Amino acid sequence: MTIGLIIAGISFILLLMIYNHRKKLFIKSHDLYKQMQAEERAKVRARELGQIDDASIEGRGRIANESHIKSLLHKVEYHFDNNEVDDAEACVVELLELSGNDPHIQHQMGIVHIKRHDWEKAEALYKELTKLKLDAKHFVNLGEVLLMQEKLEEALDAYLYGLEMNRDYAENFMQAGYVYEKLGHPKEAKEMYEKAFEIEPENIELRTYIENL
Repeated sequence: MTIGLIIAGISFILLLMIYNHRKKLFIKSHDLYKQMQAEERAKVRARELGQIDDASIEGRGRIANESHIKSLLHKVEYHFDNNEVDDAEACVVELLELSGNDPHIQHQMGIVHIKRHDWEKAEALYKELTKLKLDAKHFVNLGEVLLMQEKLEEALDAYLYGLEMNRDYAENFMQAGYVYEKLGHPKEAKEMYEKAFEIEPENIELRTYIENL
């Protein structure tokens, strides 16, 4: 009889413990459900009030992406200034992936090729860029690459096309003048140098060229 009472008592205690445990789990689950409902209601209210929406979320992502691109562009300039071509190229490759091969970023890759004296790759790249006629600098760089390969007539064409796009770019006039000079046309060379000097009157090198001619 005593053993039976003890077993019954233990069973009751175990049942009570199981009940209390299940009750705690139920309360915890209910509280978690209430918290999730509250968070969802808060999101709905925020959207209704215009505090957040899908467009603003996308906008924040776009701003973060643009900020990263700007950071990489600064790094490219820094590496170029310090003649760290490999590091510059790594940044440009990442920029091309982020920008979807943007022509202005491709221009940076062209500079990488120029700094490595890889004239053929630079020529091919800038010839594609100049077809778009987006930036006079593309023509100037193409002219430089062609000039380094002694392709004087093609280089002159590149510089003159660049001048059609932008007549305020002194370097373009200077380079065209230099090619005219190499081709044995001092009159045209002087005209180019004089136009460049009008844009950069403080340029002593230009003054010397003009006086020599």
